[in-house]
Amino acid sequence: GTHTVTVTVAPPPPPGPKTTMPANGTFLVNTDIAPGTYRSGGGTSCYWARLKSLNTNDVIDNSVGEGQQVVAILPTDTAFVTRGCGTWSKVG
Repeated sequence: GTHTVTVTVAPPPPPGPKTTMPANGTFLVNTDIAPGTYRSGGGTSCYWARLKSLNTNDVIDNSVGEGQQVVAILPTDTAFVTRGCGTWSKVG
């Protein structure tokens, strides 16, 4: 009794949420970025906001500042907006 073993090559997993935000933009939490604590090098006028929806006025928390910024993005946040902050990296 011979039996054939079929080796199935699994497709690579789809790219998951990133842990860095290298540019300005609006990032969807759990889709574009993983929730967690992020730190940026900051800039001269760094603006960031955590959003309840994709409406940029639907702000949970936001800040405008100079220099390093730290923000905790929660899994329940819908999106995160960053302008002029440089690169954010997940630290926790």
